[in-house]
Amino acid sequence: MDSIIKLIEALATSAWPAIVFYIVFSYRRQVAALIESAKDRGFTIEVGGQKLSMKEVNQQQQNFIDDLQKQLNELRKTVDGLGINPEIEAIEPKVISLESVETAGLAQSNAILWVDDNPKNNSYFIELLQSRGYRVDLALSTSDGLAKLSKNNYRLILSDMGRTESGQYIENAGVNLLEEVRQKNITNPYLFYCSTQKAKKYKKRVNELGGDAITSSPTDLRAILDELAPDSTR
Repeated sequence: MDSIIKLIEALATSAWPAIVFYIVFSYRRQVAALIESAKDRGFTIEVGGQKLSMKEVNQQQQNFIDDLQKQLNELRKTVDGLGINPEIEAIEPKVISLESVETAGLAQSNAILWVDDNPKNNSYFIELLQSRGYRVDLALSTSDGLAKLSKNNYRLILSDMGRTESGQYIENAGVNLLEEVRQKNITNPYLFYCSTQKAKKYKKRVNELGGDAITSSPTDLRAILDELAPDSTR
């Protein structure tokens, strides 16, 4: 009798995935329509401490997909002997190693400074860093970034390029901050994550001022963070 009961329980347990699959498959159009309609509603999701609309979440995911596809296409061209697109090559980051962070004496710091007047754009990376055990301090302006740098010891600094400062848009705000940081003899690794246009335009100046990497590619930024900010919780 016990064996029969156990058999029934086992069948019931194994049947649930099939039942769920049947329901999802049967109502797949309705589920897809619900997800699609949610994009236009006021639903929000918290990612990296930032509240994003469904549309913003979808856009950030699409940016990752587009960038991966672009890099895959470039890899295919290389394999086929067609060379690399100059535009992609121009924004290739100068990746620094973990040793340079240790040399700066900041390897033990679990704090990272990110200067950007629109931190929502970086929500997934912020959450990634937080999940790895890092505290991410956000600064919306150059002055705010400098104030935080004067009070905290950071493992590294990330910045956008163009920012609205005191109501006025400054295209090279990120470079201005880098220049002030280096003048104060702050040697923290300094990374730029900005648009393709600005990455190409300011790459030379960033290198001259001692910046460590500049890229518009989320894939490249992920690779840099994997190197400089590995999981500290393990």
